[in-house]
Amino acid sequence: MQVDPQPGALPPNERFPWRDGRAITLYATGLRHPRSWRLGGDVFTPYEEITDVAVGPRRLVLGARRGVFHLPRAAFSDPEAPEALAAALRRRIARLPDGADRLARLDALRARARRPGRIAAAWVLPLVCVGVFGAQVRLGPALSYAGSFVGALVEAGERYRILSSQLLHAGTGHLLLNVVGLLALGALLERSLGSARLVPVLAASALGAGAASLAAGYDFALGASGIVWGLMGGLLWLELRHGAELPGTWRIPRRLFLALVGVELVLSFALPVVAAGAHLGGLLGGVAATVVLAPPALEGRPAGNFLSALDAVLGAVLVASLLLLGRVVAEGSPAYARSGARLLRSDSVPAHLLNDFAWLVVTEGRPDAEELGVALELARRAVRSTDRLDPNVLDTLAEVYFTAGDIEAAVETIDEAIALAPDEPYFREQRRRFLGERPPEDRPEPPRRAPLPGRPAPERPGEGDGFTV
Repeated sequence: MQVDPQPGALPPNERFPWRDGRAITLYATGLRHPRSWRLGGDVFTPYEEITDVAVGPRRLVLGARRGVFHLPRAAFSDPEAPEALAAALRRRIARLPDGADRLARLDALRARARRPGRIAAAWVLPLVCVGVFGAQVRLGPALSYAGSFVGALVEAGERYRILSSQLLHAGTGHLLLNVVGLLALGALLERSLGSARLVPVLAASALGAGAASLAAGYDFALGASGIVWGLMGGLLWLELRHGAELPGTWRIPRRLFLALVGVELVLSFALPVVAAGAHLGGLLGGVAATVVLAPPALEGRPAGNFLSALDAVLGAVLVASLLLLGRVVAEGSPAYARSGARLLRSDSVPAHLLNDFAWLVVTEGRPDAEELGVALELARRAVRSTDRLDPNVLDTLAEVYFTAGDIEAAVETIDEAIALAPDEPYFREQRRRFLGERPPEDRPEPPRRAPLPGRPAPERPGEGDGFTV
């Protein structure tokens, strides 16, 4: 029998052994227990700090003011020990001066955890992102350029890109990572705040990520990771400020949570293609919204008409953004030419964006003379910016010349591209097309992107300086 740290207490010490030799020991004022199943180290938790005790088929969850602890049933020497431990904890909590009130609060949290709750709002954005990605696969890069965050275009008035860019993704892995984050973190936050209050948190996170992207000067960005960070920020705020008011089964172990946030922060700033600014902006937006919305939710106050109306407005904004994105893609050349004209007003637009919008103007429809003029200026500026050393940019200029009917200039320009990338058959096939040796509409399949001299090829169209996810 271990010695009680406070001799004279009425209840004797109780010990619940684990299979690995460790144990949970109940003393007069609190219990000493392993911090986790796999990691070493014990922690002493006073009974007065316990906020929830939940026994499930696989584990006992111990909620406390300083965090939550998951104690797996399989770790105990006796499989029935979790029930006995929970009963012993209740007996000892009952002996505290305000024990009856504490037990009532424990019962209230257990009742809240058992109350059927519908996880609905957390599904919306993941499903929208999956649907939009399906359209990206079907329509190709045109959809991405129609809705991605392009700093110069957002500043020029294309505000819808702040939201639409966060519904687009650069690849399947990027999509899955963000969809899992949106759903897992969103469901946890929705349990605590309710569906009506989760929607403004999502909106604030998206707005914070967009505003931070603009402040950071990102040239080209897409992805829902800023919203994921907003949900993470909201959950972190709840854990640090309101953890004692939540059922333990709704909480993430605090040390694990902080470690994950720290790793994510390091990766955000260490990887050049990660939009660290958007992540921080989304986190701040999510925290700000949660600070406002959490207290009434935890007090059990209903959402009310104002939040219902706000959710309806935010839902309408989402639908409008999707419709506008679809209209841009359906319109084709005229829409991309308008965006291209806005890009030409800025002196700091990178060459890859000038090039790609010029390409979209001439390949996504039948541009008129005015639109061809925009494409020609975009392509010429891109060629000048790359010192005529990027064969892909030269190919775009040649395509514009060909579409405009200037065959001689098209052939001269594609010859420059061939000289820079003699082993790439695409450019030679383009020359044959310009000379009429293959039909004008039979454009060859382009390469992923031929590299600049001395530089590796980018992984995706548009990727380069300023490409962030």
